[in-house]
Amino acid sequence: MEEKMKISFDFDGCLDRESVQKYAKQLIDRGFDCIITTYRLKEYTPPDSNNDLFGIADRLGINEIRFTEGQDKSFFLGDMFIHLDDDYSCLREIQRNSKCIPISVCTGNWQGKIERIIRRKGIH
Repeated sequence: MEEKMKISFDFDGCLDRESVQKYAKQLIDRGFDCIITTYRLKEYTPPDSNNDLFGIADRLGINEIRFTEGQDKSFFLGDMFIHLDDDYSCLREIQRNSKCIPISVCTGNWQGKIERIIRRKGIH
């Protein structure tokens, strides 16, 4: 059985956007394994709890959330193929320290970039 392509999404400034949520849901429906990788702490207390993150993950059907607790995300993405983020310094670190392909959600055609990468990999 072929392993699913894994795609990671940052949360704040990325998966908290409705357009990114819609695309993530489309990827999940197409059979991709989507996860959340966030700088957030796992144990936030109110009023800064992770309820927003957990609510969106549940609604989209994302079962895996990686809390880096402020550490470099590149160390948490070893098994990921693509990571979508809004933080340019984070994207640079991912490019330097992992095999994961970093994509900026701040570019005008981030969805098209991901789709081109998927097509090049031969996955529909």
